[in-house]
Amino acid sequence: MRTAWSRFARAAIICIVILLSGCATAPGESYQGLAQLQAGFGDVYLYRTPGLYAIGQSFDVQVDGQKRANLYNASYVVLRLRPGVYDLAVYPGGMSQTSHASVKVEAGRRRFYQYDFPGGLLGNMFFIGAAVEIRQQQQAEADMAGLKLAQDRLPGPLGEGIAPIAAEKGASTLVKSAEERTSAAPTGRANGTKEENLPPIPASPLVFAGNTVPVFSQLVRANYPAGFKSILNDAGPSRYLQEFVPEHESAGHWSQMMTLSGIKDLAANPEYSTQRVAEEIQSQFKDACPFSYSGKTLSQAETNGVEMDVSVFGCGRHTTKAGIVSETTLLVVLKGQRDYYTLQWAERGAPLAKPIPLDLAKWIRRYRDLGPVRLCARIEGEQSPYPSCS
Repeated sequence: MRTAWSRFARAAIICIVILLSGCATAPGESYQGLAQLQAGFGDVYLYRTPGLYAIGQSFDVQVDGQKRANLYNASYVVLRLRPGVYDLAVYPGGMSQTSHASVKVEAGRRRFYQYDFPGGLLGNMFFIGAAVEIRQQQQAEADMAGLKLAQDRLPGPLGEGIAPIAAEKGASTLVKSAEERTSAAPTGRANGTKEENLPPIPASPLVFAGNTVPVFSQLVRANYPAGFKSILNDAGPSRYLQEFVPEHESAGHWSQMMTLSGIKDLAANPEYSTQRVAEEIQSQFKDACPFSYSGKTLSQAETNGVEMDVSVFGCGRHTTKAGIVSETTLLVVLKGQRDYYTLQWAERGAPLAKPIPLDLAKWIRRYRDLGPVRLCARIEGEQSPYPSCS
């Protein structure tokens, strides 16, 4: 998987979903016609037509929650199943939504489905609007002409069916290793190591100023270091992204970067928590530098009525447009009433050939410098600087 930290921070959330990374292609032959049916089984065809959006990304095809295949751009999958009702799902990865269809399989019959998702200007990293849609055989056969089989082979006539396909190298995984998580809580509450047991926290040499930003349904309040300038402010229909770097630095060459992001309506998805969002972001770092990755959770608690996950992690050796560097990031994930938000503080340094050491005292101090990070209700008609959230 190819990842650059201009994508890590700029899209710590975008990076989760791996929309444009890699160049995976279907391994099978071009469509030559329907597979021969087998007694006692039914065939389910699932296909994805060519498109530029997420062109290099393959999606997990799941049957009753178990991965059965990868669905590539311009490809199709044949699932040979015994009669019954199944949950057919397509999961693009990361924090994108999973699309489901209830499929009734009958012996000696075929069913056809298309995984359809918005592309072009309507494309979105969470695949909102995507669906697994039933198709008539005539349309499906016309659509599949020119597509490649997403499996090594078609199901044979002797009953072997289709074996599950292993996850691709570099596919998104959750970071759940116990060694990578710690109970040290910088606020001295929940989960936690008591305040007096934390490393000594030196005073911050930086000057900070409070900043309140409206992001979707709420206001996000945090302290930002002085001397940083905005280099990006991107407010889309389903995501929000704002970046800051020190004066005289740029998006391509920076020593530190602050990133505020928002994901609209994700809080309504019960599959997600602040911990899972944090773990999926961390997993992208680990995939990019598996031999030099380090990570620690600093806190998982409810603070001022807001569910929050605070962690620090990084790569000892990471290739960027600016050269080979080390990179460490403080990540704060907040669950709002409707949306999720992240605040990140990334720092680059000299590359290391080993897992990057994490200076917990330094990063706990930086977390405190940012805080208290808060979410506030938006008040109709209220203008910047939003005194209700000061």
